[in-house]
Amino acid sequence: MRRRSGHAAAHRDEALRQGRTDGRRHRRYRITNQRETTVVVDRETGQPVHHRHCVAGSPYGRSVRPAEGPRAGAVDQRKTGLVVDAYFSGTKLEWLLRSVPGARAKAKAGKLAFGTVDSWLVWNLTGGRVHVTDPSNASRTMLFNLRTGDWTTSC
Repeated sequence: MRRRSGHAAAHRDEALRQGRTDGRRHRRYRITNQRETTVVVDRETGQPVHHRHCVAGSPYGRSVRPAEGPRAGAVDQRKTGLVVDAYFSGTKLEWLLRSVPGARAKAKAGKLAFGTVDSWLVWNLTGGRVHVTDPSNASRTMLFNLRTGDWTTSC
């Protein structure tokens, strides 16, 4: 029996439990992905609301507006370990919410699920019943507080 590692195994096991997978057909999933690629899914239809976003050739890079002032990025970086940059998922999400008609309203209504490719894969493997990620992927979004291990909107 292989030894499982930390948070990823715990999140995977929880996703499988919530998705009622019996374990006979699929014993284990190992997911590796581009942690900065962003996918936003409509929870009702299961469809992405826009093309997935990675770094090359995407329009959001031009619209990133770092906060102003000498200590502007300090709070963000203390919480997330990241600087404001178009490379990370948070800036891609902001672009999508501003640019895709109706996306911000759907997000406020709880009708969208935001994540990286790993969460999109789990969503699809469980028939849309589970939307999870692990801390290593969450840490690349600019929305995960490394100190508390919680999601935040104030970063």
